[in-house]
Parts: sequence; C-alpha cells; structure tokens
Amino acid sequence: MIRFEDWLRRQSIPEHTNTLRLSHQNLRDLEGLARFRELEFLDCAHNALTGLPDLGRNPKLRILNIAHNHIQDLGRLPHGLSSLDCSLNDLIRLPEGLSNLRQLYCAGNRLTQLPDLSRWPIRVLDARNNRLSKIPSLPGWITTALFEGNPIVEDESGDDDPS
Repeated sequence: MIRFEDWLRRQSIPEHTNTLRLSHQNLRDLEGLARFRELEFLDCAHNALTGLPDLGRNPKLRILNIAHNHIQDLGRLPHGLSSLDCSLNDLIRLPEGLSNLRQLYCAGNRLTQLPDLSRWPIRVLDARNNRLSKIPSLPGWITTALFEGNPIVEDESGDDDPS
C-alpha cells in the first residue's frame, strides 16, 4: 500500500489542480490533500483507504467518489459537496449537514439509519444492501430512491411505505 504523500512526490501535479483521478492506485491514506485548495472533483475509488483527512479543508470540492475502500468514518466533508459515492465501504453512519448534496450513493455499507434528508436538495439516493430497518421520510423532489437488500421491517400499521 502506498501513502498519498509518497505517491505525490513521484508526480508533478500543480496545487491549483481542480480534478484528481486516483482510483486503483493502492493508496492507504490521503494525507496532504489539503494543499489542493481548488479541488472540485476527487475520485479515489478502489484503493485501500480506511479513513479520510479533513476534506472540509477542500472547500471547492463538489464531487467525491470514495467507493470500494474500507472507510469507517467520513469525517468532515465540505458543505458544498453535491455528489458523494461512498458505496462499498464499512460505514455505520453518514454525516449530517450536507446541505447541497444532490446525489448520494451509499450502497453496500453497514448503515442502520440515514441522516435527515428533508433539508437536502437530494435527487438520487442509492442505499441498497445496508442494515436499514425502515425507509426514512423522503423529500418530494427525490427522483430515485433505492433500498433493495435492506432488512426493512413493517411498522405497526402493516404499511412500510413512507408516504
């Protein structure tokens, strides 16, 4: 496994870079990412990450793909994030306060509940194959919501439909 700082030393990537595609690099961490203050798009899927640095230090980050890793905690994410793919990790919870998030792909984790989505402009939610026992209340503007593969339990009325 490779440390991000070591990987960076072998590259010549300017700090004003706004896109980093780091998938399939066998990275074990992303320490040092804060130097990329202009970063808008980060793809570090299919690595060996177990955690993330404080991505709130990358305020322009809008699209984040960290799928297919071993991440247990997302830590602090930038408020301007609009798309997050954290599928196929080891997450047990998601952060609150992602007030600009439009797309959330969190399938294949260990989530037992989702944050309150009512104040997010969320349009697409993929929460398949987690440990959700109930479908949360969803905002009316959501266009896609996927919950297959969860142990959904019917409520007392016998109705597991959130509407």
